[in-house]
Amino acid sequence: MTNGYIIGVQPELHVFNAANPDWIYELGTGTNINTTIRDLQVRYEDDKRILYAAAAHEDKELALFDVTHDFSISETPVAVADFGSDRGGDGGKSVALRGDFLYFGRASNVNGPEFYVFDVSEHTQTLVPIGSGEVPQKDVAQILLDGDRAFLSASFSATPSTRRIELWDIQDPENPARIDQHAFPGITTVGLELADGQLWAAKETDPTLTIFAP
Repeated sequence: MTNGYIIGVQPELHVFNAANPDWIYELGTGTNINTTIRDLQVRYEDDKRILYAAAAHEDKELALFDVTHDFSISETPVAVADFGSDRGGDGGKSVALRGDFLYFGRASNVNGPEFYVFDVSEHTQTLVPIGSGEVPQKDVAQILLDGDRAFLSASFSATPSTRRIELWDIQDPENPARIDQHAFPGITTVGLELADGQLWAAKETDPTLTIFAP
């Protein structure tokens, strides 16, 4: 995956063979998708592989691709329910998968929520959210799943001093609920990681690394 869509600089989506960490090489020459991918997840569905992408394009905030064949990638014809946007096509920010549920974060949006849950157990003509939650005046830049909890990096690039980490209860996918939030000025937009029961957070300023025991 490249880090952005630039007219004349394509393709944006690339697949690499990383079975041997000492010898990683690209399969094919990439696929043109004409948008920026912010985050992606791959799900195995029977004999297929489906890639779910949080994309910047206004009508592709959540884009789906059939990546079953490394050298023949195609966008799937599944329509996604309209999220509404006031950000001029910078909607999709983050995506996470667990089992039959997909968690999707988007840009700050006055027309609706920023955090969504989808049931992806079956694909129909339209993929409709089954649950959602408001993250006021923030982009959901990153989603980390930990059992029945989700950690969200809630940020706005223009105001790093107001960034925060939010903890959500996702035990009921149809009714995700915020449990707690922690102000974290200067956190990098995708600077969270879970390891050994601890939440690691990177900042743009000193101290550059903070460790929580959630």
